[in-house]
Amino acid sequence: NIIEPPLALTLPAPKWEKQGWNNCGPTTLAMGLRYWGWPGNQEDVATVLKPSRVDKNVRWDELVYYVKTQAGWLDATFRVGGTPAVVKKFIANGYPVIVEKGLVIEENSTGWTGHYNLITGYDDTAQTWVAQDSWKGGNQVVSYADMNADWQSFNYLYILVYPAEDKEKILHLLGEDAEEPANREHA
Repeated sequence: NIIEPPLALTLPAPKWEKQGWNNCGPTTLAMGLRYWGWPGNQEDVATVLKPSRVDKNVRWDELVYYVKTQAGWLDATFRVGGTPAVVKKFIANGYPVIVEKGLVIEENSTGWTGHYNLITGYDDTAQTWVAQDSWKGGNQVVSYADMNADWQSFNYLYILVYPAEDKEKILHLLGEDAEEPANREHA
C-alpha cells in the first residue's frame, strides 16, 4: 500500500551521532542504517569507505556500495533530480531520505563543503524539514527554501536505504525515476 503524504509527518529519529573529522557521509549513513535496526556507528562505515583520515570525501556511490556489501538485510539506491514531493512521498511511506547538500562551516565565512543530512520529517504548514545533521545536531528544523538552495549544489541527489524485500515498493514509489538512466535524463 502506498500512502499519500499528509501535511506533516515525522518518522522516529535514529540515535543521533556527532561526526568525526570529515566523516559526515559515514555518520549520516550510520544513522540511516540505525533507523532499520543496524547496530553499528560511523567508525564501522568509515573503516570500509575511508580508511585514511585524510580522505575528505565519501561519494554517494560509496555509501550505496557499503549498504549493498556490508549491511546484510538492507539495500540502497540513489537518484538525482529529487524534489520535495519525492522526499515527502518516501517519508510518508516510512523511508527516511539521505540528501547531499552544501554546508557553510561557519557563518560569514567562505568555508563551504559538501554535506549529507538524513531527512526524517516535514511540515508543509511551517514549510520545514526535520533533518538529522551529523554536524549541527539531531532533529534540526530546516526551511524548505534553505534546504532546496543547499541541495541544488548536488543536482538534488538523494539516497534511499531500505529493507531488501521492499525493492519493488521502492521502484514503484520512484515512478518514472525507477530506472537510473531515465532518472539521469529526467534530471
